[in-house]
Amino acid sequence: MRKLKLRWQVFIATSVILVILIIIISTTVSTNFRKNYINSLIDNLDQNTFLMGEIIKAENLLEKEQDPVDKIIDNFSKETDSRITLIKLDGTVLSESSLDAVVEMDNHINRPEIKEAISNKAGYSIRYSTTVKSEMLYYAYRIDYDSTEPMLFIRAAIPLNEIDLIIRTQVLSIFWYALITVVILLIINSLIIGKLLEPLELIKQGFRNLSDGHYGLQITQVKSNEEIESMTTSFNSMSSKLEKSMDAVKRKELELNTLIELMNSGLLFIDQDEKVVLINRKAKELLGYSGSEDIKYQSIARSSELLEAIERAFRKRQSISKELRLKMNSVKSVKASITPILIDGIFNGIIVLITDITDLKEAVQARQDLITNISHELRTPVTSITGCIETIRDMDDDDPAIKEFLDIIENESRRLSKLINDLLELARIESGRLSIDLRPVSINSVIDNSLNVLQKSIKSKNISVYNNLASDLPKIYVDEVRTEQVVINILTNAIKYSNNGGSITIDSLIQEDCLIVKFKDKGIGISDDKITRLTEQFYRVDQSRSKLNADGYGLGLAIVNNLLKLQNGELAIQSKSGQGTIVSIALPIFNE
Repeated sequence: MRKLKLRWQVFIATSVILVILIIIISTTVSTNFRKNYINSLIDNLDQNTFLMGEIIKAENLLEKEQDPVDKIIDNFSKETDSRITLIKLDGTVLSESSLDAVVEMDNHINRPEIKEAISNKAGYSIRYSTTVKSEMLYYAYRIDYDSTEPMLFIRAAIPLNEIDLIIRTQVLSIFWYALITVVILLIINSLIIGKLLEPLELIKQGFRNLSDGHYGLQITQVKSNEEIESMTTSFNSMSSKLEKSMDAVKRKELELNTLIELMNSGLLFIDQDEKVVLINRKAKELLGYSGSEDIKYQSIARSSELLEAIERAFRKRQSISKELRLKMNSVKSVKASITPILIDGIFNGIIVLITDITDLKEAVQARQDLITNISHELRTPVTSITGCIETIRDMDDDDPAIKEFLDIIENESRRLSKLINDLLELARIESGRLSIDLRPVSINSVIDNSLNVLQKSIKSKNISVYNNLASDLPKIYVDEVRTEQVVINILTNAIKYSNNGGSITIDSLIQEDCLIVKFKDKGIGISDDKITRLTEQFYRVDQSRSKLNADGYGLGLAIVNNLLKLQNGELAIQSKSGQGTIVSIALPIFNE
């Protein structure tokens, strides 16, 4: 339904108020007029009935024949244009100006005006008379004689038809005068409202222009009251500022759109209705899509892996990062990062960032292939050197210098062999060629086996090991061999970086669906700024630690970190220089 304009709303409102006021005034005037007229009639009836009573008392007419009384009553009735009734104390009608009606009239003792006259000398009431079929004004006056004589009542009754007719005539006259007044006031009202609302119409049109995107338009100043002029000035100022702000927003939007289009990663914004409302050039290229936005993501994300990841982000409202392969014109390796957008806890859609990592994957693969090939090539000469050392040792040569050189060559060959094995292990893990056999495993068994393997090293440095694991810990879902490899590597580091006579404590705790095992030593520790780099390949902290770990090349923790990730586990390291180190591994609990 179309709303009325402000001009008409104000006009109708003021018109209704004027009409209501006229009705109230007319009603009040007519009510007061009727009331005053009736009071005037009562005063006249009071004087006439008093006069009649005095005449009747003075001439003792009641002791004479009935005719003189009737005659007086008739005369007064004609003079006052009213019905006169003479009533005894018991309510019996003695005489009535309408003689024919006396025999038909009831006892009047219970009439309201009679009851009031008994108490107050006089009384009146207004009610409908069934005798004359009209609303009547009844006035009763009590005639008092000596105390031995009965009292009489003179009652006068006047029909109010004529009064009401006069009142209606007066009210109608008032109404016509009021109507003429209202029409004149409405015309004046319309002119005044039009003049007052003219600036507001201009302001309204200005806001309509703003809503249509026409920023900066100014309203012509209209001579009006101070408030309207101030409003116009404020509007013009706001319009100018809004124009500048929108220009800045458009520039930022253009810059952002340009940046999005020039990104080396594909970007999609999918709203809560699963529609793609933004897709950049790179995303179209990676997904092989050439259409426009405002389409369901199922029609664009043609990879089943990508579809599954987006659907899971919609369902669980959680961030997902996943590497996958897109098969379009060529096979691409990409990393998809899917992030839900929550504003004040309300889900507004998701952002999908697709990064092409094909070249990176190929470079990593090339590096892994190089490391593998070099490692395989180095294995043969190292094996030959080791064989030669054993052959020379079997010769009966007591020269101390030769034995010293052989020890050096053997130690370096052993270190080189370990480096080659670590490189091959890391290459297999990173290339995904390492097989993992996940099954329920007892963590107690893994720890016990690892401590048995390292028993010689523990005794050589007189290390005290405190195994605080409970016997009833839940089983973990891991590869037992690889988990032992992880634990042995961590314990080996704890032993190497502990001083003689030090201690290692093994504790555990259950957190949600994970079993966390903590290995705490009291060794030399690591400074906070270097902890984050411990899992980097070939990273070694400092010379003091290198002297304690002459056999290390910085690959142990890198292998540990990758093995844990393959088993859905995590590695965490806490340490302070000179205060020891805590290495924690989180392993998934087996759920039957």
